[in-house]
Amino acid sequence: MHRDLVRYRNKLLNRIKKADLYFEILGREKIFVAGVSGGFDSLVMLDLLYYFKIKHNRDFDVHAVFVDNSFKTLTNEETLREFIEGRGFSFVKINDTESKEVIEKRSKPFRPCFICSRVRRKLLVEYADKLKAKRILLGHTLDDVIETLFLNMFYSRGISTILPLQALFQGNFFISRPLILIEKSELLTYAKLMGISDKFEGKCIFENDNKRETVRRILQELYRIDPQIKRNLKHALFGYNENFMWTSFKSIKSKLLDN
Repeated sequence: MHRDLVRYRNKLLNRIKKADLYFEILGREKIFVAGVSGGFDSLVMLDLLYYFKIKHNRDFDVHAVFVDNSFKTLTNEETLREFIEGRGFSFVKINDTESKEVIEKRSKPFRPCFICSRVRRKLLVEYADKLKAKRILLGHTLDDVIETLFLNMFYSRGISTILPLQALFQGNFFISRPLILIEKSELLTYAKLMGISDKFEGKCIFENDNKRETVRRILQELYRIDPQIKRNLKHALFGYNENFMWTSFKSIKSKLLDN
């Protein structure tokens, strides 16, 4: 089991190395703020960053931040803290009262996941600013990239998705995604090899009633019907052909589509 864990870890570390080489995910920064939820994504991200430091002789600090919005709380904060600090990183919890206030008003359009995500990102940036850190690490995987692509087409009327490295505030801060070349299934396999069977996060009341979950179910069914579809979608991320999009007709869109 230990040999399998090391072999699989090296496979994923190579993916992070590629992401860093081609997207400058980590660059030469010395301080990072990492958003953690207590789920498998953020746990694996922190564990791999610890071994990435060792393997590539890198010197950086990671400050793991859990944003508590009271909708999705930690099930075992002390164990999570031990997990993070055991890898030489620090852990802090920040309270988010803004999301709850907005969600309880149930303003239209009512998108609780978007509200929490927006406020969470704002708090992470504010904390990074205090530490004079420029990069915020999030545990999005390649599956999240594909889901977001369809989410935006289905519900936002646009074709866009998550970037490996995303500039904020004219490049004063960046969202970095170390797991961007890793699939969710690979992440879960690694967590199992580590012996992590439970998350440290609770279940949000809106978790199974959101648009992303709908898109995820649709994609999973497509992958079940034809596994090649997922491979094709990964390649499609690099295959945008503007010559076959309707962007040149954007100025007359309302005349063509609005009734």
